[in-house]
Amino acid sequence: EQALRERLVASLDEDAEAAAVEVAAQMAAQAPAAVRSCVRTLRTRQEGGLEAALWREADSQAHCYATADYLEGLRALTAKPRAPPSFAGYEECSSDRPPKLG
Repeated sequence: EQALRERLVASLDEDAEAAAVEVAAQMAAQAPAAVRSCVRTLRTRQEGGLEAALWREADSQAHCYATADYLEGLRALTAKPRAPPSFAGYEECSSDRPPKLG
């Protein structure tokens, strides 16, 4: 309870393992390149400070916009009726070519 008051944890659960598995499942359902980028940014914050993390995040967003998963997320978001995304899981953000449309 003290950790919750001091905002060291987001919630207290009776079954911590089940709660952790639920969070992991939610993360696994997201675009893999975006999740990896987020983790790397958080690590940069710990190791290099806030300014380094902000620069890394800005760069990561620009790279992630060039992935097929970005387009898949947009497709899923705008589909009528709404459909869950099917992410490919490839980290294409190092590619010099934009993703193929259609």
